[in-house]
Amino acid sequence: MNFKTTVILIVLLAAVGAYLLVDHWVAPSQPTGQSDGQTGLAGEGTRLFEAQAKDVTKVQITPANGPKLVLQKIEGQWRLTEPVSAPADSFEADDFVRSLVELRTRGQVQTTGDKAAATGLDQPGYRVELTLDSGKVIQFAIGQRAAIGDVMYVQVQGQQQAQIVPADLWTKLQNPADHLRDKRLVTASATDIHQLQIHTPKAELRLQKEGERWRLTAPADMPAETSAVSDLLFDITGLRADGFVAADSPEAARARFDHPQATVFFSTTPPATQPATAPAGVSIIFGAYENSLRDKVYVKISDSGAIAKVPASALASLSKKPLELRDKNVVEIDPAKVSQWSLTIDRIATTQPATRPAEHRTIAFQRRPQPATQPAATQSTTQPVSRWFVRSDADVPADDAHVDALLSALHPLKVERYLEESPTTQPADAFTLTIQTTEAGGAGQGTYTLHLVEPDSTGPLIGSYNDLKFEVDRELLSKLQADFNAPPAPVPATTQAAH
Repeated sequence: MNFKTTVILIVLLAAVGAYLLVDHWVAPSQPTGQSDGQTGLAGEGTRLFEAQAKDVTKVQITPANGPKLVLQKIEGQWRLTEPVSAPADSFEADDFVRSLVELRTRGQVQTTGDKAAATGLDQPGYRVELTLDSGKVIQFAIGQRAAIGDVMYVQVQGQQQAQIVPADLWTKLQNPADHLRDKRLVTASATDIHQLQIHTPKAELRLQKEGERWRLTAPADMPAETSAVSDLLFDITGLRADGFVAADSPEAARARFDHPQATVFFSTTPPATQPATAPAGVSIIFGAYENSLRDKVYVKISDSGAIAKVPASALASLSKKPLELRDKNVVEIDPAKVSQWSLTIDRIATTQPATRPAEHRTIAFQRRPQPATQPAATQSTTQPVSRWFVRSDADVPADDAHVDALLSALHPLKVERYLEESPTTQPADAFTLTIQTTEAGGAGQGTYTLHLVEPDSTGPLIGSYNDLKFEVDRELLSKLQADFNAPPAPVPATTQAAH
């Protein structure tokens, strides 16, 4: 007999032995699929309990080794009360309770003599109590997981024999607190937050909500981009634990919360003009990385006291510069209030792709005063007058459509991104817009000056306004290069006929 044949025979003998062992232990039981009010589909087995998962209000699991777990339904919500007080994930809690209540037997075994030790029920690994809303308590013990057959042994209090049940529940019993605990670390929603502060060893950001808009108040006062702040708030309120850490564990001591990498504070209280005391809120402290891979970082939540590990990307998302949060509307000029404006064009000389001489010119425009109302008969025979004229070119009429297109692009002028400093570029075509506005009645005069440069033939324009530097879509270039002179007036039909 060769080695391969010997191995096959050993496997067959082991299978036969296991079958005889189970056949010897398993007592006659109701066949699966029998209609007794507790039996599911054929092959599923008979349910051990008549209770329904919705009737359970408390689950207590006491392991042979380790802390006791208590899961309670309080005001309709599942909550862990031992070994930690924390909200439970409603989906996971419902699923866990259902798996306990709906245990089904595949057969029975004796629990006397050596069989009690073999099933593990002489010293159960877990003792379970289920409290129903009626006050009834269901108690049962869980022994060992069988070496074969993917089953485990359960003995219901008051029954002599143990039940053989599927071992699906076994994995959930290993670390039930971590499995059941709600992984959400922040309960507030992004829309509820009115104040936000982010402190790092190198910088500090402060933001507050004014009506429906956000504003940066530190390190400088400026309007904030709503979408950018919303993304930041969703990152904060969306924090989920990859694992929890006990406060008295050595791992918590390594978290270095005394030297945080970042501290986030938020409050759902609207900012007061002169607050007498600091607003109530929640702090999130980002401590050390979990290990040298730096893929997870420790966090501590002030209101719940929870210590957890989260992806390091959560820390990276907080590293925002003020200009990344600034409102992308760099300037907003109402076209209706513009009284006059000028455009200075500086073009460099080129030889490629075609020869072009250098150019420097300024075109000045002015809004034409509103004409007095004329009789209807006169209006019908008068050629429409443009609303704008070119003051620098003998007051010739301007093309209103092109003027409107340019001024509309400044209401508002939205940048693609802000720059810390102007990039170093080669000489390029440049444009300077100087715009003067006047309120109705001649009040509230203001002047705006924008500088725009075309550094290359494909990328965005580089702009500056006051102390701000930015990139803006090059679509604006076509509006700057438009022919602002009005097209020639059409020749009257009578004149054409005479010729």
